[in-house]
Amino acid sequence: MARMLYSVSMSVDGFIAGSNGDMGWLTDYLGPNPAVDNLITEVGAILVGNRTFGGDDPDKETEQEGEAFGGGWSGPQFVLAHNAPAKPVAGVTFVHDIETAIEKSKEAAADKKYVNVLGANVARGCRPLVLWMRF
Repeated sequence: MARMLYSVSMSVDGFIAGSNGDMGWLTDYLGPNPAVDNLITEVGAILVGNRTFGGDDPDKETEQEGEAFGGGWSGPQFVLAHNAPAKPVAGVTFVHDIETAIEKSKEAAADKKYVNVLGANVARGCRPLVLWMRF
């Protein structure tokens, strides 16, 4: 059964994003990273919050803009959002509640793969449910 994994990039002082969700601070740290490269091979699906999904991209204005892990990963993505966009996004499923989002992302990740959770609010929402649901 798929397992849930929360991953995050943050500054030493504990900030994930700058003012107004700015992720530009991360740009200097992008590049080859064996830990990230190993993680990517174990990710079967991504569960992400709407603000993180539509937020600032450290790869903006590059070929990797809008791509998970800078284009190093592809697969099913589930976005927890109150409203799906009017125009569908290829490879992305918008889900309205956390229980359904966990269930669908774990099914998509397949056995022995991770659901990579992105977004602090989504991770916070998963914690009591994952413990309660015994995933």
